[in-house]
Amino acid sequence: MTAKTLLVTTGATVTFKALVINVLKQEFLSGAVKLGFKTVIIQYGNEIKDNVHVSEKFVEETLTNSDLFNRLNLKPISSNSDTFPKEKQLKIYSNSDFELLLLPFSNNINYYVNKADLVISHAGTGSIIDALRSSKKLLVVINDTLMDNHQTEVAAEFCRQNYCGSLGSKDITDSRIFLDAIQRQLVNSNTEFVTDTSNIIQSIIYEELVSL
Repeated sequence: MTAKTLLVTTGATVTFKALVINVLKQEFLSGAVKLGFKTVIIQYGNEIKDNVHVSEKFVEETLTNSDLFNRLNLKPISSNSDTFPKEKQLKIYSNSDFELLLLPFSNNINYYVNKADLVISHAGTGSIIDALRSSKKLLVVINDTLMDNHQTEVAAEFCRQNYCGSLGSKDITDSRIFLDAIQRQLVNSNTEFVTDTSNIIQSIIYEELVSL
């Protein structure tokens, strides 16, 4: 089985807590390794409030509560790797099975997208289009806790055109459902993306207007 790279990207705004928690589960990461992923990159957000890095604090708490490093025997390694850009906030951990990379945000996010065999993204239109323009297999996770957002409509339109799969926040709490969706996208996803996205955006706007 060829070693693959998985990128999880949450964007830089509100911390997508459900996605962070569920990709930092032992069951999920072990399952991803069984699917052939030897590198897992998690870009977890850059939310800052009152001089507190909310996203980073949440990730640290999640790792502490899950005892993930001990359970998976993950050890820190130098972030000054020739494989990845030198970024101050990049942290790399590894065991005998895979590498786990954690970073809040990157100006080089397209570098990580290009490295990935599959991208798991929040349902922000920009993040979706970035992945598809790079011809990446894509699974979109909708943050259905947000009020008055258009993520469901955005994801539905891209899914309708067979560019990606999608799950909701509740779906990913079950690692089996999450991993099954990843496996389906590895096989079924259409990566021949039309770079002119105007028809997709127009469809989303139309659906929103009709529902008013």
